[in-house]
Amino acid sequence: MPKLLLEYQGVPAILNHRLKKIDEINYITVYTTGENDYKRKDFKTLDEALDFKPENATLKLNFIYIKSVDNGINYVIYQSIAFFNNKLLIDNVVRLIYKGFLFTVDFGFESFNLKKVRPEVKGGARPVYDISYIRRKTTKTATGKTFELLESYYEIFPRLEDIFLETLFMLDIMTTNFDVTNKNELEAYFLKGKLGIEKNTTTPKEKLFSEEGENSFQSDEHIELSNLIGLDKIKLEIEELKSLAQFRKKRIELRLPVTPSTLHMVFTGNPGTGKTTVARLLGQVYYDIGLLASNKVVEVSRGDLVGQYVGHTAPKTQKVFESALGGILFIDEAYSLFKAGTDFGSEAVETLIKLMEDNRERIVVIIAGYPREIEELLSSNPGIKSRFSKSLHFDDYSKEELIQIFYKMVADYHNQLTEEAKLKIIDLVDDYYDSGFFTSNARSIRNVFEETVKRQSNRLSKIDNPTQEDIRTFVDKDIPDELR
Repeated sequence: MPKLLLEYQGVPAILNHRLKKIDEINYITVYTTGENDYKRKDFKTLDEALDFKPENATLKLNFIYIKSVDNGINYVIYQSIAFFNNKLLIDNVVRLIYKGFLFTVDFGFESFNLKKVRPEVKGGARPVYDISYIRRKTTKTATGKTFELLESYYEIFPRLEDIFLETLFMLDIMTTNFDVTNKNELEAYFLKGKLGIEKNTTTPKEKLFSEEGENSFQSDEHIELSNLIGLDKIKLEIEELKSLAQFRKKRIELRLPVTPSTLHMVFTGNPGTGKTTVARLLGQVYYDIGLLASNKVVEVSRGDLVGQYVGHTAPKTQKVFESALGGILFIDEAYSLFKAGTDFGSEAVETLIKLMEDNRERIVVIIAGYPREIEELLSSNPGIKSRFSKSLHFDDYSKEELIQIFYKMVADYHNQLTEEAKLKIIDLVDDYYDSGFFTSNARSIRNVFEETVKRQSNRLSKIDNPTQEDIRTFVDKDIPDELR
């Protein structure tokens, strides 16, 4: 087997490999200051990498990266390198002893294995947790089974795209939260840490455009919007709208002509598909890129716009409209403006049309509701349909997305599910999905979650002095047996 000789401060070590030749060697240092910043620096020599002392670093790891090119195919090897007790250690496992525990990250291109071990346990070392993950979504050819890394972790957040930074990130989260004892707790801290990274890598609002003209700022709401479960088509549509708005704003700044445009929108879909949530988040996103003067979102329905007597509707509608100027006016169940037995709703629509035209650059109006009813509303008045430049349809959630939403509710509640409870909620959604029980989408799954909380409370009320673990854990008996 070919060998590569490495040396640091006169101490040698051998790295075994199967490469026919070596075309490139890099030494990589990754480090963090403990403030949700994870940085990488590449070196050409081992001495430079090991001698590098980043300021205020709380954790630093070193790696060697070797590449060989054979017939146009890249073959790579990467190992951890550490100098400890006058020994040069080379391994594919990163180890760190902290607070009396041994933390290890066994890293690879396809998988990670995370361990927390208490070395001094009588009878030998025993893992507090031992968790294996597939690093990225992949299908095993032999079984046809799809594996996903960290379940909701990579469902919600994009990965770091750098195995060395990911290894550092995982070890940092593991050691910083050294009292964690199980997978669900650890993943909760992964989510929190990854969100911290997203926040920490944004640029100030004043620098909306880089020298290349691209917007790099992302608010908490923009991050939350991109991290919503499902809604993939909606996210793409909003990214397109955002790009268009940024381009328009840049042309205005350069004093170039722009075509008149409006960003008023129509949201259609069944209840619980995220229409109101997206509207709320969109207000902040549009404010961040400078499209709107305010991040406020004023949510109204028929009762807020339509008066009780003749001459009351127009002033009432105008007052609500003016309260939303600079931000977003979100009209839920907008089709109810046309209600049998009265024409006051029509007056509200006529008033809105005029106000929207007069203030097209100062406000975004979003109307929302069921697809068929919204189409009837738009067809009822020739002027109203032309005022809305974009229509976004919110699809019903799939079975898998409903289950992910349930898992997120559990995590937000700071609870965890036993494996039996996970299987039961999966079976429950599968059994009732086709019957139409979940037509209210997220609202329906929230009802299931609230019933789960109630059943757990009843179960624990019969136990003397339940432990914190008992209180934080949903078991299969807590999941409803049937849905009504």
